[in-house]
Amino acid sequence: MTTDNNANLNASRNKINPVDLNSFKVGTNKNDLKTEQNLSIFESLDVNSDGVLNDEEVLGIVTGKTKDKDGNYKEHEFIKVKDLSDGRSLVIDSQGKQQVLSHDGIVLKESYLTKPHSQFKDLKVDSHGNIDENQFTFAALKEKYQSEDYEVWTKTMYGANYIFIDDKKTGKNIKRYEEYNNGFDIWEFDKNEKPKSWMKISKGKITSNTDFGPDDTSKKTAYNNDGTINNVETDKTHITYINNMPFLEDDKVTGKRINHIAEDIKKDIYAKNRIGLPTTGKTLKSNVLERINPTTIESVLEDYRDVSGNNLIDDINNEIGLDSKLKAQLIAHIEDTAFEAGGDVRNNIIAKRLIDDMKGIGTNDRIYEDIKLLTPDNVRNIMIHLGGFNMEDNLSDPLISGIAGEVGLSLPHRRNLINHVLSVLEQSEHGERFKDVAADIRNHIDSPLKLRIDSKRLYKRLRTGGSDEKDVANGKFDKSFSQGNVGDCWLISGLVAIIEKPKGKEALESLLTTSANGDILVNLKGVGKSYVITKEENDNNSHLSEGDADARAIEIAVDRYFKESNYKNLFTSEDLDLNGNTHDKIFEILFGNSELDEASKFDIKEFNDDNKCFVVSFGQNENQNKVFSSSIDNVAKNTEGESVSIERGHGFSILGSDDKYVYLIDPNHRDETILMPIEDFKKESDYIGASKFQK
Repeated sequence: MTTDNNANLNASRNKINPVDLNSFKVGTNKNDLKTEQNLSIFESLDVNSDGVLNDEEVLGIVTGKTKDKDGNYKEHEFIKVKDLSDGRSLVIDSQGKQQVLSHDGIVLKESYLTKPHSQFKDLKVDSHGNIDENQFTFAALKEKYQSEDYEVWTKTMYGANYIFIDDKKTGKNIKRYEEYNNGFDIWEFDKNEKPKSWMKISKGKITSNTDFGPDDTSKKTAYNNDGTINNVETDKTHITYINNMPFLEDDKVTGKRINHIAEDIKKDIYAKNRIGLPTTGKTLKSNVLERINPTTIESVLEDYRDVSGNNLIDDINNEIGLDSKLKAQLIAHIEDTAFEAGGDVRNNIIAKRLIDDMKGIGTNDRIYEDIKLLTPDNVRNIMIHLGGFNMEDNLSDPLISGIAGEVGLSLPHRRNLINHVLSVLEQSEHGERFKDVAADIRNHIDSPLKLRIDSKRLYKRLRTGGSDEKDVANGKFDKSFSQGNVGDCWLISGLVAIIEKPKGKEALESLLTTSANGDILVNLKGVGKSYVITKEENDNNSHLSEGDADARAIEIAVDRYFKESNYKNLFTSEDLDLNGNTHDKIFEILFGNSELDEASKFDIKEFNDDNKCFVVSFGQNENQNKVFSSSIDNVAKNTEGESVSIERGHGFSILGSDDKYVYLIDPNHRDETILMPIEDFKKESDYIGASKFQK
């Protein structure tokens, strides 16, 4: 690097030095600010864009605590911009990052500063101009639509996660958020649930926005990555309703508009001659070679699957009357175009090639070249693609298990291919999260049944994110913690239920022994197993619970116990897993005693027993007006009198009861106590898990 370049780099670094937060107060004028960073922070605060900060945009300067690299808390000043629920606050630090402070002033999370999208003001973008996907989480949308006028509920179906915003007065759906593997769809509806708009977001960018007119017309605007318009299409719209949910008639599953190119290609491939025999349309070659390009390929491939139910490459391969050379030319064009387009469509093609390499008897030698297409940047995405968008939780990772099951490959070749995949995965972002399961896979390549267990664990790990938060286990539950990205509410709600009772906290902490280097010994007394969880393991398993490292150490120990049990019971139907379990299971593992029964079998007054802990779940009510409703609303409240939704199928810790209420804690919101009327609790509760404390 030259001296001039070094000078430029240092100058650039000076631009992001911490700013004086006292510059941002009620009455601050944009024209008074000079530096680029000050102006950037100001624009994010100036919600009404009038150039002056008001008392609704800035709530003052507050003090919060963050951890340094040694784990010690240090105080800093923040601009408070919003009061959230549970005593939390949304603040901005001196480097322009948004933070969330808990009621005790501890930083819970941080993200880059967001500001309204230049065209779609309801959306937030980060400092790089990318759509901030955190705004589409269930928690964020509950926060956004927390008015009594709305009901927010969620459901997983058709291979996607749906979040619905309903108007409580009319019961109509006014907005629908759909999360897919490669992005989000946002639907907006009028008072009669007729679509008003449909936006597609992929990789932080708006790819298209469709506006629906009252005369059954639609105007679709496609955007380039830089936000400029690519093209505009106007067409007739036909709406159909599935389970009272509006979709475009062309696609009754995902609601996507069918591309005319895909329709035309389907007509060519499914063409018939005059006497009704299968033939190939004369325009197939031109439709593929001339109309599929880097701009259209992603929508064509998706839409072709929607209209035909098949993969386009498979259908071309299976077209009997098509010349083999033309088949190869068409498929090569599709693959080359996908590679040129890059991104998700390229990853889909690589995944498809790998599937084809392992399909049928024998193995295509091309697999050695295709495996080399995996990089640290795309490997996780491709492995998830291989599983499909609607992969059931009880299936294994298709790539690892697929290679392991290729009888046409020698064991050394299988081992080399699997080692290559794992090495690339470990080099990917947050690759340390896969270190332990990768080691197990390497040890079990020649043990198919154990490898299947490991492969299953890997696939679940691939599909979960994680937090960068670090903490050191100290054998004490002295910090808050909440459920992470794994479906183990049964475990976390059990831990919360235990430590909320003084005797339970004492009994649980007696099972933990720490060492000076941050490692911790977890004694699973109920099953007679003890495991040393290293600090490195605790840090690497960031997809588990967030917060207190002692809670995460117990999760890791239980996961290890489950793994060992599954190895020993290879020929039984038992399949222990962190993702989903009965609510008494953690009590059985920790203390060796547990009870699980219908909620009606328990005496409400028993919840106040200082020597016992309880966890409850709420099942589906078949008499609900909404088939897909996944929460109990307008029943429970918090200590401030605000309404709280109770998620069905989720584990809640029981604190106790009185003459009116049963007191609960959601393991995702440890700082909030929920008051549920006794009659509603009896009506809605499903099963209760219980345990007596034993030291």
